[in-house]
Amino acid sequence: MEFYGSNFFRLRLALSLISGKAITIKNIRKKRKSIIKNGMNNEMDIQEELRKNKDGDNYNKYGLKEYEAKILKLIDKLCDNTTIKINEEGDELYFEPGYLIGNTNEEDSRNMYNMTFHCGKERSITYYLEFLIMIVLFFKNPVNILLKGITDDYIDNNVYTCKIICEHFFKEILKLNEDFLYINILKRSTKPECSGEVHFFMRNIKKINPFDITNVGVVNKISGSILSNNISLMFRNKIMNFAKKQLYHFTPYINIDVQKEDDKKNKNINSHFISFSLFAHTKCNCIYAADICVDELFLKKLKEGINHRDKHEHMQDSSNILEDKQHYMNGNYHTNDENIVPSYTQKDQQNNIITKHINNNLHDVDIYERLGFFISLKMINQIKGLSSVDTNYQWLPLLYMALATDTSVSKITLSIIKPYSITLIRLLRDFFNVVFKIEKVQKSPIHYSYLIQCVGIGYQNIFKKTF
Repeated sequence: MEFYGSNFFRLRLALSLISGKAITIKNIRKKRKSIIKNGMNNEMDIQEELRKNKDGDNYNKYGLKEYEAKILKLIDKLCDNTTIKINEEGDELYFEPGYLIGNTNEEDSRNMYNMTFHCGKERSITYYLEFLIMIVLFFKNPVNILLKGITDDYIDNNVYTCKIICEHFFKEILKLNEDFLYINILKRSTKPECSGEVHFFMRNIKKINPFDITNVGVVNKISGSILSNNISLMFRNKIMNFAKKQLYHFTPYINIDVQKEDDKKNKNINSHFISFSLFAHTKCNCIYAADICVDELFLKKLKEGINHRDKHEHMQDSSNILEDKQHYMNGNYHTNDENIVPSYTQKDQQNNIITKHINNNLHDVDIYERLGFFISLKMINQIKGLSSVDTNYQWLPLLYMALATDTSVSKITLSIIKPYSITLIRLLRDFFNVVFKIEKVQKSPIHYSYLIQCVGIGYQNIFKKTF
């Protein structure tokens, strides 16, 4: 099977491992052809191309990235007889899956891990956890591993959110034992420290039973967790209290746990961050999540965006003042008093500068309150429509309902189908010839939801290379 481009890299590898089918991925961030090779030998064009090569940071970043190469390295550690071929330029990959072995024969998840894997600095540990959760279910032996790297950042969901959502899915939806999936966060960290540690243990099963989670129910409570590391507790309380203030308009049952810093674990960590996660629970055991990680890099980009907006508003106000000045001069050209117009303009400019100075101070003071409002808004958007699963983890039920036994139909409802989920449905059709039935259901005159049904292929874990 052939694919093109670097998108959905994890999905393609995961489905290749589960199905046993070899794949080839081409044009992985392929390097642009030189303009000279295209026949454009104009000296000005060449100088422009060289300038882009020098100034553009993303121009020379082609081929597989470090975190994608680490995914392949992780597969090589956990599987046997796997073939991985990458060309010299790094933009083409041939992958032939081998035996899904695992790395431990022990059944106790609390036992000491026997493998350590460093996840690097580009993506968080969540990126690798989600990939492991896709495939370890079908291994011969359980997987017991220690992952080191970033636990909280603003690109991926934090590890705590992934832990709660996935453990809830396997326990409440698939009806597996509580110790089937064990994720223990030993140490938390952000960039550039990258010293976080997560203990991951997951068992395997022979088959997946179909499930129906169309009956969601209403939200009856909201829980959460917040951790502040090397940041003033005043800022932590601001973001937490403002989020609670907004959510109290919808439900009075809100409980947010404040995680205490462990001085023994974090004594060598120089990361400054606040990690905040919210979870909405329904009466029928569905859960939605929203999280935010406020670190130094996130705050820097946020302040740059605010300053850019203020600068744009200042330029707009200055333009309006100049237009008013021109209009005033045109309307008072017969007046001999030349001090009228300058005094009018100077006064407006002074008022404008004072107003902007006050607004900048307000931005610095209230930035954490605005972030509290932002995460509460994310939580409300997750609840809206009452889907069967959190929108960031739609791949969980879609993958397992396609591989479930064919004794009955698996059903879920989604308020919105993300592009990632649409691609997964197409890949499942390509790898397993499984078909999903999607119906648009009208809940109200302005709200719709999607009922997704699927009869699984009856996949069984038989620990073989091909099927």
